[in-house]
Amino acid sequence: MDRKYEIKLILLGVAILLLITCGLIFPQSNIEKVIKAMGAGFAIIFFGYKLTTGWLILNLSIGLETKRCSVEAEDELDDLSLTVTLEKGSIDSFWLNDIDIRVSELQQNGTRVIKGYIKPYGIKKTHAFDGKVAWESDEYPNYVLSPNEKTSFSAYTRVSKRSVILLEANILGSRPFYGIESKSGDRSIQWRASTISLPK
Repeated sequence: MDRKYEIKLILLGVAILLLITCGLIFPQSNIEKVIKAMGAGFAIIFFGYKLTTGWLILNLSIGLETKRCSVEAEDELDDLSLTVTLEKGSIDSFWLNDIDIRVSELQQNGTRVIKGYIKPYGIKKTHAFDGKVAWESDEYPNYVLSPNEKTSFSAYTRVSKRSVILLEANILGSRPFYGIESKSGDRSIQWRASTISLPK
């Protein structure tokens, strides 16, 4: 049986037992007050449980996919693309502030050499006006992911043909809690993911 259903059955059983006990102990005139007090108590316990188990934590899944192919005109270089997929969970919306990707070359001794930083294309939000789209609008910088929405952004670079490449994606976003938090990135939350591209 699923864990959440077990917890619900346990809470339901405890509630029934408490109601029966109160019905036997307390006089009829006070039973209504007791039921109201018990209802308030169970509500506090329920929401306290949900809060402590991550009910209001912003859930976001990250997927990374690489493609690598030889550059025909260059014997020593490969074209390398990285697709960053963001899949929003069921809790609240997600305001995307920035995605930064660090490109490193891994050495056989376990060290790495940072080769640079790249940005995916299309993360700036566009603004439609008069039936047209204004690409990369500075006035509306945040891209919004609604609950259960999924989207992808791709980046590109060139790397040495025989190198092992580490790609690290750093996603910054925010989750305004009923207008209290700022969308501008002042309270950004960070998500990270990495993948390795092997030479062919």
